[in-house]
Amino acid sequence: MLTLIVAPVLSVALGALSLPNALLFEAVRDQAGHSVLFIRDCGRGNIPRDVGRFGVSNCESYQKRFASPGWYPAREGKDSVWYDGDSLHFAGALRGARFEEVWLFSGGGNLNQGIEIGRLLRRARMTVRVPNVARVRTAMQWPSPSGEVACVSACTVAFMGGLFRYLDPDATYEVHSASIAATALDPRLIAQMASGKLRDLVEQECLSARFMAARLFTHFQNTLLLTTANPQRGENLQDFMRFARAGGREVPYAESDELRDLTRIRDEGLAAMQDIYMRIERQCMNAAIASLRERIGDTEPRARPALRMLEVMYEVSIKDTASLTRETMLRMGYLTQEIDPGVRP
Repeated sequence: MLTLIVAPVLSVALGALSLPNALLFEAVRDQAGHSVLFIRDCGRGNIPRDVGRFGVSNCESYQKRFASPGWYPAREGKDSVWYDGDSLHFAGALRGARFEEVWLFSGGGNLNQGIEIGRLLRRARMTVRVPNVARVRTAMQWPSPSGEVACVSACTVAFMGGLFRYLDPDATYEVHSASIAATALDPRLIAQMASGKLRDLVEQECLSARFMAARLFTHFQNTLLLTTANPQRGENLQDFMRFARAGGREVPYAESDELRDLTRIRDEGLAAMQDIYMRIERQCMNAAIASLRERIGDTEPRARPALRMLEVMYEVSIKDTASLTRETMLRMGYLTQEIDPGVRP
């Protein structure tokens, strides 16, 4: 494990800057004195400041992942709390101070928030980095990390929004499929699957998948375009919906598939429903990606690498992750080449 280094630098929670916490947004300074916005999951990695008296967590539920607007359960003895969503608070952080880099350390969360934070990073022309343990230790106390710094799932989508993108040695960048059923099925989905109307459910999911595929592809393509040489593609939700509806009622789901799934639901109940729904999500997304591939012209700038990022993301089930190495990401054009990526304490 790396030697502990704590530099005499500024480390201030953004709450001290009159901004409410989001994931956790912290203003820190690196070893060179540069102002950095550290965006991370509260409670991840054994960072001491996440634990209060008697070892009790200081983390609210919405601080542990990329979180969308909504009501969130509070810690024991407190009422639930409304949270406006990470992208809104990130926009406030950018207005409230000037940062030379944004660091990311998160296991992911809400995909839409990942996209929105990525767009804000791009609009602000920010430099974004997944730091390693050594770099973080130059900015804050972290005596016993539980592992290397990681950017996973929705975090990777946000990361791609940076104008300049760096991945430190030993830090990890991990992708997997997005799913709304990763932890539990919505009661409405349970009722629909229990009613036996699986074909209707698949049509709805495939419409949603085509919309998200178009949105993610455009997001990735914009992040790979040099703004001085190429205009940004429009990120118009109506355009994404037109692409979604152009798929009609054609879905990758035969009558034999439906019969097999209905039999599993009858025999296995809720556990089967969750597994079936996550499989349907990936089938629909893979069909949407294939449709995008047919429409992309060879002369369209950076379209193929953008589509490849989307393909890699959905090649792996949400139950697993695929780690992309620095070398792979540099070769595919997803990272900015750094002359000296190390940290000098």
